[in-house]
Amino acid sequence: MRWCATNKNHCAGKDNYSRDDDNTGKDNYSRDEDNTRENNNAMDEDNIRKENKSREENNTKTKGYCEARHYVKVKYSTEVEPGSRAVSTAEMTEKAEKAEKAEKAEKAEKAEMAEKAEMADKAKKTGKAKKAEKTEMDNAVRCELCPRYCFLKKGGTGFCGARKNIGGKLVSINYGRVSSIALDPIEKKPLSRFMPGTVIFSCGSFGCNLSCDFCQNHSIAQNTPKTDYVSPEDMVGKALALGKVGNIGIAYTYNEPSIWFEYVYDCAVLAKERGLKNVLVTNGFINEKPLKELLPYISAMNIDLKGDGRFYEALCGTKKRHSITPSYIETVPKAPDIPTNRIAVSAYDIVKANIEIASRHCHVEVTMLIVPGKNDDLRFIESAASWLASVSDEIPLHLSRFFPRNRMTSTQPTPRGFLLSAAKTAGQHLKYVYTGNM
Repeated sequence: MRWCATNKNHCAGKDNYSRDDDNTGKDNYSRDEDNTRENNNAMDEDNIRKENKSREENNTKTKGYCEARHYVKVKYSTEVEPGSRAVSTAEMTEKAEKAEKAEKAEKAEKAEMAEKAEMADKAKKTGKAKKAEKTEMDNAVRCELCPRYCFLKKGGTGFCGARKNIGGKLVSINYGRVSSIALDPIEKKPLSRFMPGTVIFSCGSFGCNLSCDFCQNHSIAQNTPKTDYVSPEDMVGKALALGKVGNIGIAYTYNEPSIWFEYVYDCAVLAKERGLKNVLVTNGFINEKPLKELLPYISAMNIDLKGDGRFYEALCGTKKRHSITPSYIETVPKAPDIPTNRIAVSAYDIVKANIEIASRHCHVEVTMLIVPGKNDDLRFIESAASWLASVSDEIPLHLSRFFPRNRMTSTQPTPRGFLLSAAKTAGQHLKYVYTGNM
């Protein structure tokens, strides 16, 4: 086998003599010239050997080997060659037995070698797999935007569908991607006690960190709709241009704005600098740190309080318990199986904590969608209203009527009579209770 350069037209061991040099046939060479040529040939051969050795040592990088073309495989034969002496039957039987034994031994040896090669190949593949897994794990990231804490390997996308691990970095893939845009009355958010009678420029993207069975915007929250890119500067520019028709700012709504975090933050900073109001219409399922980073730029929020912990787990796709830092919700007892620096609480507890945090920084209103057979319990509604009043009895509560949507098309709309009874019950604790979708 001869080392062959990556250029398949040249082979490294090829002689460097031309045909003219080989066929001169002249006898007039002097001894000195012969010695010189011999020395040069020796030096050439020595250089070739050194070069081949160097390339062999670096074969793992170059992989520059080629198989010799002119060879055949030799098989054992018991046939008598023409011209050889005649042999007896006994000799032929003995030779046949030896040949059979040799063939069996050869087969056994080949089988053993094949088995070893297979084991070595498996070990190599296993090693490569482990190495690939280690590389994959080295490039993994954990998202800390919401209480899901999605663990993403390279190429993985979070539960929300809007955050992806690209090359070992977490990337917001919905940054600047706008699926919906409109100029809405502020009451549609709904916000009844924040600059009533005005309109607000509203925009949304795609994705959500909940998967509510009753979601009315599931086409953009739980799917990937067609979008257009709008830079933060252009978004704020559009909002300012609408000032002539009474626009007060930008509302981040339609899908879940908290998982649009980087874009919302960039827009909110620019909008506030230009004198615009920023409004979030959110499910409130976000971690404390990013929420507090955003709050200085937010003027008002409407936060969903969907139901108790079982409701979130059954209809919104959350876990039974989410692990968070104890400073987040100091009043919740720590579960025994959670590390000492963490506590486990339901999504309901997390949203309530965020309502309390937000209410200390901006105007907050709360919406509760009443779904028949799921959270239409007057005792729960009174309990939720009582808790909300403990934060502030001036926080408006919107009790909204359910209509068949998404995966709950067979559920009947909320009876109007029950919604009115629920409003009366909540009104025993809160100053402002509204009914919606009536």
